Amino acid sequence: MASLARARARNLAEPHCETRMDDQSLEFHRKVYDAYHALAAREPERVKLVDGRVGIAGAAAVLFAVNVTAVLPATPANIGVFQAACVAVLAGAYHVSTPDALAYGIVLQVVEIATAVLMGVPALINEGLSWKDVRLRTMSGAPVKLSPLPAGARTSVAKGVPSKG
Repeated sequence: MASLARARARNLAEPHCETRMDDQSLEFHRKVYDAYHALAAREPERVKLVDGRVGIAGAAAVLFAVNVTAVLPATPANIGVFQAACVAVLAGAYHVSTPDALAYGIVLQVVEIATAVLMGVPALINEGLSWKDVRLRTMSGAPVKLSPLPAGARTSVAKGVPSKG
């Protein structure tokens, strides 16, 4: 088990970290693995197995796909489009089940948004900006809403201003 070897190597480098599970024998880890697989076979609606072997290529493909979708946002925060990109890559190219790929897309976006908020709020405070300042700057960059022209007024095509007549 490669993950067990990585954990043991990490624990040797960090002597004060929690190691009691990593210190168990390979036989122990095999029994736990087999027990979870048996439980998933007995109760497939309750316990799902997720194949974690997609690897770095799968991670890179998902990252590329979700960033491509961000170029043309169709919804606020790209909700829905982001998850569709994850499902397309993971289910299409890596044969991950659609529900698992969708769940991954949801969790990935939550982590991404939470990271932006957790890093952005201290940055705003450090810059001396308030939420009101951010909102005003956003509103000034938003399209202007014009009130309708009064009844009977015409717009001059040449100048784009209302004219009488």
